[in-house]
Amino acid sequence: MKAELAFLAWLLAWFPMIILAIANGVTRQKLYLRRLGDLRAHQVATLIAMVLFYGYASLAAEFLPALNPRAAWYVGVCWLLMTIAFEVLFGRLRLRMPWKRLLHDYNLLKGRIWTLLLLWLLLLPRIVLKAD
Repeated sequence: MKAELAFLAWLLAWFPMIILAIANGVTRQKLYLRRLGDLRAHQVATLIAMVLFYGYASLAAEFLPALNPRAAWYVGVCWLLMTIAFEVLFGRLRLRMPWKRLLHDYNLLKGRIWTLLLLWLLLLPRIVLKAD
């Protein structure tokens, strides 16, 4: 039961990252998009999100129960899937974005590095929990 509650606590810890992501996106739009252009602003914002998420997850690790390595992997998979689901649902249903636009940030060959953030979310619980 204790392990299940720890896992649930870590799953719920994903939700504040939405606020960090939205704040990061607003900052991108307001402060540096025009100056850097779309591609560079996307890259900078993605790297900033990675740093923000690491800082947040490190802080969460101070307060949330530790997970075993397997559970940390499962949390990472869940965070990855939750992020993709949020992006697709919010983008399609709320912002009414076409699929082409939604998939645009996943094109590594065109310098779009959003996929690296998703990989980061997969690995992050293992990294901050120092799970083997």
